[in-house]
Amino acid sequence: MTTVDFAASLFKHYRNYLWSITGTEYTKLVWSDENIIPKPTEEDLTSKYNQIMAEKTFTQLRRRRDRALTKTDKYTVTDWPHSNLNVQQDRFDQRQTLRDLPTLVSPIEDNLMNVWVTNQNGTLQSRDGLIASNISGYFTKGEPSVVTIKDACDFSDSTTHTYYSNIVSVTQHDELSYYTSNTISHYAGNVISHYSNVIVYDDVNVYTNVEIGEYSNLEAGTQSDYTAVMKSNTSTIEIEGYTPVLIYSNISSDQYVANVHTDYVKVVTTPISNVVEYSNITATKYGNLNSNLIVTPAYTSFYHEVSNTSIRVEAYAALTPDQRTEYTVQSVPVITSNLQSFYTPQTNTNVHELRYLDGSGVLTDQANAVWTARQVECTFPSP
Repeated sequence: MTTVDFAASLFKHYRNYLWSITGTEYTKLVWSDENIIPKPTEEDLTSKYNQIMAEKTFTQLRRRRDRALTKTDKYTVTDWPHSNLNVQQDRFDQRQTLRDLPTLVSPIEDNLMNVWVTNQNGTLQSRDGLIASNISGYFTKGEPSVVTIKDACDFSDSTTHTYYSNIVSVTQHDELSYYTSNTISHYAGNVISHYSNVIVYDDVNVYTNVEIGEYSNLEAGTQSDYTAVMKSNTSTIEIEGYTPVLIYSNISSDQYVANVHTDYVKVVTTPISNVVEYSNITATKYGNLNSNLIVTPAYTSFYHEVSNTSIRVEAYAALTPDQRTEYTVQSVPVITSNLQSFYTPQTNTNVHELRYLDGSGVLTDQANAVWTARQVECTFPSP
């Protein structure tokens, strides 16, 4: 989940108001009572932050697009040696698509962009180039490329990836509990303050207020002209119709054990559980964890039976001939490891949104489709 920078939203949209914020949590926002507008909601600031980030990604996209246009400026020179007119037109089309790019793609993180690509020129492999399709708003495989595709695309409705997982640690989390009790702090409710009626004289509202006792002495017809004016009230004494407001007192488990608290209730916040951490690797890395992985190369050792010790060849070479007779030559074979046995194959499936197009590029159903389109991630070609 992306962290929202509330301060960025506040600086851009509320710089003329009084506020302060500590950290990244909305609850830390202090909104001054002197402001003439209410405190912006968390949803409002989140929406404004998303707009800021969208503007930022589009700005970055345009800068990279402008650099790509600069690199292709040379192809517009009248005496550039294009091999033929078709090649020249391809370059002109490439530059026009670059100019239109901000309206054709959706920029995302890591300098990537989402584009819709068709299978008019076949399936796509990673790093294949894309050009504008003759179907408006779509790309297809071709050169000279405007963008290049990140991952292969065979235009299937889903892709299943295999990876391998290994448990690296298991940590037991004990039950976390505390004890709580509650008491009534006060009773809250509304009571009638007085009764009021209004009469308009020459477009001026004239109010008449009467106390509760006076109101009860009025005739029924007159009472109907008055409206009860309510006021909030709190009472430490129970009053019929008032709502009790509870306050809670929480103590830890050790405090509960050390004292007698018959009116406390146990609250379990985290039951006993195991937290398992996994190490995941790609299928390619898994393939490298085979029996040819050498942990320790083969070497020659010299064993001394009396002392039950072994020495390497460097130490053996320094011994006198008589000393060497006390040692037995041993060959230690290579030690290899097959780490594949520690990993379990796992799969995850990504479902793709497909569009089915007729020969004119109009959306249709699969049965009547001439072309299939899918949204893919792309980037600008490498220099």
